[in-house]
Amino acid sequence: MIQNKEICRDFNPYFLTVPMNDKGINDVDCMRDETPDLLEYVLPPEEFQKLQNAGVFKELNETYNLLIDTYESERIPFKACAGSLEILREVGVEKKSIFATALKQALNYGTFVECDF
Repeated sequence: MIQNKEICRDFNPYFLTVPMNDKGINDVDCMRDETPDLLEYVLPPEEFQKLQNAGVFKELNETYNLLIDTYESERIPFKACAGSLEILREVGVEKKSIFATALKQALNYGTFVECDF
């Protein structure tokens, strides 16, 4: 279920998904969405651009061998979530960040963040 529907627009290509349990992990792997075992977030284009401009995705990609970019899907594993939050803090974009919220939830549930851009 999308957690921040109020910012949905007609078309938004940036989504973050956090499974809440093993069933949610299976739902992500089977590409099922809007199930009760998933937290889904719409990342506003403005926040995506802010993260991009601050070099957050570049840093995450280099540090954790990921490919977070437009037109890509990538999983930020649990073991990289705390470090990813630290990168957000270092560049000063953690506060009021939907991306940070998703990372915190992944840490809380012991899962990951699926980025669909």
